[in-house]
Amino acid sequence: MATGARQGPTTATTIRDLLRKKEIETDTQVWRKGMPEWKPLRESDLADLVAAEPPAISSQHIGNGYVWTLALLPLVFGVIEATVSASNQEAAARSLVLGFPYHPSRGLPVQVPVVINALLGWLDDRRLKQAGYGSRLTRVTAVLFTPVYLFLRAKRLKQRPVLRSRLDPQHDSRLPDLRGRRKLDRL
Repeated sequence: MATGARQGPTTATTIRDLLRKKEIETDTQVWRKGMPEWKPLRESDLADLVAAEPPAISSQHIGNGYVWTLALLPLVFGVIEATVSASNQEAAARSLVLGFPYHPSRGLPVQVPVVINALLGWLDDRRLKQAGYGSRLTRVTAVLFTPVYLFLRAKRLKQRPVLRSRLDPQHDSRLPDLRGRRKLDRL
């Protein structure tokens, strides 16, 4: 069960090849006839296939500095472009008033953001590979398709975005529910 759907039957050789290609992981759920339930590959009777490979380190111990930089870089480039555009508008107005020829400044060449994104993606994918999470797909998307890479990376590390408000007591059991107290205060 690599993608949330059952697949197979398959042979041990095929499973070994899938592991080598990093298409499945050591915690991929497997089942064989006679097993009461699905188990991670590492804990099944096929564990000898993965015994030579150490488990990936916990995703909590993988730094996210490159990824945050990669995610926020479009904002930085947007600010740079807006600053250059505003500067060009000032220069155009000054040249009209003073009669000087107007030569607009150009923003960042399009290659600069592309090269920086590719470099940061490659560096982060190297870090993932060293931790045991890298694959050929993440390597390609890290350099060419940043949004896809960010999605695949989060999925591979089993990271989920927090979409709920952290201050909403309905979603966080650690916060006290003050709604009942307000009703008492009104009485």
